[in-house]
Amino acid sequence: FTCTMSGGVVTTSCSWSDASRVLTVRAGMALAALEAVTVEIPATAGIKLPFPGIGINDARLKLAVNASTGSMNPTAILASPSLGSLDLTGLAYNPFLAGAPARIDINFSSWFAFNVGDTVTLNLPAFFANRDIPAISTDTD
Repeated sequence: FTCTMSGGVVTTSCSWSDASRVLTVRAGMALAALEAVTVEIPATAGIKLPFPGIGINDARLKLAVNASTGSMNPTAILASPSLGSLDLTGLAYNPFLAGAPARIDINFSSWFAFNVGDTVTLNLPAFFANRDIPAISTDTD
């Protein structure tokens, strides 16, 4: 399929591999070192966004270069928006005292709307409830 470079000025060839989930763009013009490039992949190419989504700045999104003047190993893309995921996640608790009951505050922003009865699950490894106190060894030998 065709895609464009530099704001739609240059048409170039692109290909998608379903097996490897890799998009390959063949340069349609000479580019100077450090020149900013934008490649636009049209929706008609049929590449679908992941379901249920991806997190902001997902390190699995990578870019590699194989140019006649040099190559670059896959490098994580520094800035990418989230899609169907949680943003601004955070956890706070008070008091800051191991083994004490604490108020737990969960902060997040969801890309999905919530309806009555929908749930949020928070995995809290190593936390425990009063009836579930872990065995603590006090043996000093």
